[in-house]
Amino acid sequence: MKEDSDTAMFPHLDIKGLDIRSIEGKLLSANAYIGMGGIIAALNEGAQVIICGRCCDASPLMALAAWWHGWNETEYDKLASSLVTGHIVECGPYATGGNFCGFKAIKNLHKVPGFPIAEVYADGTSIITKHEGTYGAVTVDTVTAQLVYEIQGPKYLNPDVVAALEGIKLEQVGKDRVRLSGIRGSPPPPTTKLAIYSLRGYQAELTLFAVGLDIKEKVELQKAQVLGAVDRSKYSTISIHTYGTCPENPESQNDGTVAIRHFIQAPTGEAILEFWKTLYGIIMGGYAGVHANMDMRTTQPKPYMEYFPALIPQDLIAVKAHVEGKVIPVSPLSRTEPFYGQESYGPKTVTDLNSFGPTDKVPLGKLVYARSGDKGGNANVGLWVHQDDEFQWLQSFLTIERFQLLLGKDHKPDFRYARFEMPEIRVVHFVVYGILEKGVSSSSVIDGLAKSLGEFVRARVVDVPRRFLGRPGVGEEEVVEARL
Repeated sequence: MKEDSDTAMFPHLDIKGLDIRSIEGKLLSANAYIGMGGIIAALNEGAQVIICGRCCDASPLMALAAWWHGWNETEYDKLASSLVTGHIVECGPYATGGNFCGFKAIKNLHKVPGFPIAEVYADGTSIITKHEGTYGAVTVDTVTAQLVYEIQGPKYLNPDVVAALEGIKLEQVGKDRVRLSGIRGSPPPPTTKLAIYSLRGYQAELTLFAVGLDIKEKVELQKAQVLGAVDRSKYSTISIHTYGTCPENPESQNDGTVAIRHFIQAPTGEAILEFWKTLYGIIMGGYAGVHANMDMRTTQPKPYMEYFPALIPQDLIAVKAHVEGKVIPVSPLSRTEPFYGQESYGPKTVTDLNSFGPTDKVPLGKLVYARSGDKGGNANVGLWVHQDDEFQWLQSFLTIERFQLLLGKDHKPDFRYARFEMPEIRVVHFVVYGILEKGVSSSSVIDGLAKSLGEFVRARVVDVPRRFLGRPGVGEEEVVEARL
């Protein structure tokens, strides 16, 4: 490795001015995301089973398609299309009805959905389908849901190609058959992602419960008693948050119960145990009805890792395929192009919201589909609708400022936001940088993978044009039949 080079410090993927010199704690691992070259080399040697290292999720499908069709490394449109296809099938039943907000429209979803199949053609286009007789469905909506999952902007980066997503097209061409097209590719960046983990200390958690009346005041008392009794300087994180609400006139104690999650991190395990000792000492003098989750194993200190996503030049990575004792070096890419960051923009076309007529206050999700996911400390949300006039409203309504309002109390001034559109499939997409702190391995956020962020946004009450609400809502039509 070139120790004296400017690239030796490996800059942070998202935060300018930060590199690996800022990492604290003992380094545990560093894994570079590699592309399809090693897989193709093994296929050329006749390998039937290939075990990959930390290759990108879509690389196996890309390699198989490129090898089968004989694509070269500069056929960027075809490679980009296979990259997106690989992304769509990489999470299995996420493309066939799993983790899908329109699940009510899919028959027999009490049976686990089948896994998707990708038919990749020589021109790079593909069809997403599944085995006949398996459960779930393959529709424009289920494929859209997986397409927008865990993407980071209008450019989908990979060590072998960059895919432009804004022109993507999805078409239902048969029952459980969706055609993917319209993707353009360009040369890959000279860098790839380097996932670094370091040992940062210890963490633990405990959930108390409050029931019935005066929940806000009970929680405030709990926080004041605990935070007033512990030495906060011993802890890097003390997070005390509630989950759920008590309805008026709850019909059962379960219905009236609210969770109060205590999550703590500290440099030492001794500090973790001291925190619980303090909490146990005051709990009998606490709020009315205080009781805890009786599984105390969660209070034991456990080491946690901190994630640092960095960039590493691809030419510093020596990829080799090992096939039955033979070592095949993988040639470096012949061409790369610098990547200057994702583009973020407001509505490409602005329509006066008043032109859509009278509105009703309803949850956004009565009209709008969504899927969300994580990328380290960031979360993404893709939102989409079915009709062109609905998209005219959605793209004008969903500005970055509006999206910040939809996040409510979860919005923080230090978050960074990015937005883009995929008009052919009527999608508006957002990335929120920093909302998951430093990633799931060290985050105090209970939904550290942002699986439900989209569902939270869909639950927010907004002014929706009344004329749209007369149409079938999300999950109110049989998707399998209606989208053909």
